[in-house]
Amino acid sequence: GTHDLTRVDIDTKQCRPITGYEDYYTLNMPADFQYWLPRIIAIETVDGGNLENVTVRNVVIEGYMTPIFVRLGCRHEPKTCKETFLRNVLIENVVGETAGSRIACSITGVPGLKVRDVTLRNVSLGFPGGGTKEDAWLPVPENEKNYPEAFMFDFQALPAWAFYVRHAEGIRFENVTCTLQSSDCRPKFVFDDAEVFV
Repeated sequence: GTHDLTRVDIDTKQCRPITGYEDYYTLNMPADFQYWLPRIIAIETVDGGNLENVTVRNVVIEGYMTPIFVRLGCRHEPKTCKETFLRNVLIENVVGETAGSRIACSITGVPGLKVRDVTLRNVSLGFPGGGTKEDAWLPVPENEKNYPEAFMFDFQALPAWAFYVRHAEGIRFENVTCTLQSSDCRPKFVFDDAEVFV
């Protein structure tokens, strides 16, 4: 269903992080929030839903597999998903260090359905490195029918070490810093069928 929400503040010291936001939803994390999950910030709709006007801010992460995962998918027939969208997302004031995974952050749609207008602002993330030349040339399957998880494309790595963006437009990186803990043969960013402003 659709919920008319103007603002929601969640005390994450008392609950697990949540995923799945509809309409305008603001998630304000306390500055000392720490939690381990395969993906900490997961914004996704894959079953014909509409998701827009989402803000996530003030997140400090330790021990993640993948810090940011944004996914627009279509696990049903195209007719069912004709009007689905994921758009107008702001992720800001995020700091994190990795737990060792080589799976990059990803912002992805599917052919014919693009993620639109996602802004990352004031984000600082550390990544482990260790990617090989083979990782840099990995083909990334669409996996349109798969459940949305950070490792849905490959359990080991993506061809970028920081952000992989595909089937998306209006993606903006504003004051985003990504650092490596060791060398990596992959590029920092890989953009495929994407309009990105860095």
